[in-house]
Amino acid sequence: MEDQFRKLGIDSHFTTAIDANSDEFAQAQSVYQLKNTGPWGPQTNGTLACTLSHLKAYKEFLDSGFELALIFEDDAVMSSDIVHWVADTNWMPKSADIVRVEYWNSGQHLVVQSDSKIQLGRRICRLLNRSSGTAGYVIRRSAAQKVLKRASSARLPFYHLLFNLGASQIAKDLKTFQIIPGMVVQSPDLETDIQSHRDSVGKRKNPVMVELRRGIIELKPLQSLIWPLLMGKVKIVKNAFVETTIDG
Repeated sequence: MEDQFRKLGIDSHFTTAIDANSDEFAQAQSVYQLKNTGPWGPQTNGTLACTLSHLKAYKEFLDSGFELALIFEDDAVMSSDIVHWVADTNWMPKSADIVRVEYWNSGQHLVVQSDSKIQLGRRICRLLNRSSGTAGYVIRRSAAQKVLKRASSARLPFYHLLFNLGASQIAKDLKTFQIIPGMVVQSPDLETDIQSHRDSVGKRKNPVMVELRRGIIELKPLQSLIWPLLMGKVKIVKNAFVETTIDG
């Protein structure tokens, strides 16, 4: 990540991730008291450490005095034209709490409002369904404050906490937008200090029931989108990672 920022000429601040086996983890847990189980099944210390690392970054962001922060995980790959989005943030919708700049590399389809703003060849759309990943997003100061204040009630991996409208009340209360095509993607080739959710999911006592519960949770918010879809007020799109949308 440091090499990418240096090549793009972007000033940055690095937050050291919290190791699940460290004293810092125990201290942070004593403050936030995150639950180690929830609707997505057991959360191991690795998953909790990922959440605590993001919360640590939020705290440092709030201490900085800035109004906006662009949060990256350390295995993120950035497009070359992201520098233009960082230089001038007037593109940020006034109603937005969070704007995702990431393409989640599973090829997931997104439900977005049909009305959108075009900026530098990319669309800024209101996101209306769950999206995975926290490798790259812009968050407003007031939104970071809300998340920190309510983090102790979290029973989900962090990207579900932020972006799962069926499972997370915090996600429901935040207005999230998505930039399409994405400017950030996670790379399997980069080392990360944050243990991934995939690697740190605990064993489930009843996996069938957990998957059934997950399915019900996932379907719940989609029911309210059927009529808007039929009326053309929202649409289904497929995101992608595009290195640049600026000619020259």
